Amino acid sequence: QYSPPRTYYSGGAGLVSTASDYVRFLQMTLNGGELDGERILSPKTVEFMTLGSMNLRITIGFGVKSEHKVNDELGTGSIGRYKGGGFFETEFQVDPKEDMIFIFMSQLYPSTGRDIMQKFRNLTFQAIVE
Repeated sequence: QYSPPRTYYSGGAGLVSTASDYVRFLQMTLNGGELDGERILSPKTVEFMTLGSMNLRITIGFGVKSEHKVNDELGTGSIGRYKGGGFFETEFQVDPKEDMIFIFMSQLYPSTGRDIMQKFRNLTFQAIVE
């Protein structure tokens, strides 16, 4: 159950969803705008949301960070992956090359000085079996 709105001035304030709906949204982006056989977004819209300008190493569009040329700025994963995060140590990554989505959700503030998200990323990618 979601409580009534409160005043909290930030870009994501009031954004509410479930983990399963969040995964479905990300799966739709991974599928190029389709989910369960239905077109939700055009492929070009998904491209704008997730790829941004291919002239930059890292681009940000719609609050999503994408990486195109180097592998170290966003951490573990393949070139072409995109990610986003939230204030209370939440993060998602979509890695099209690996056909993989991962979401890390917590409600911790402040979240500095901890490396649990990096450990989660590392363990996730270590689980890939070719």
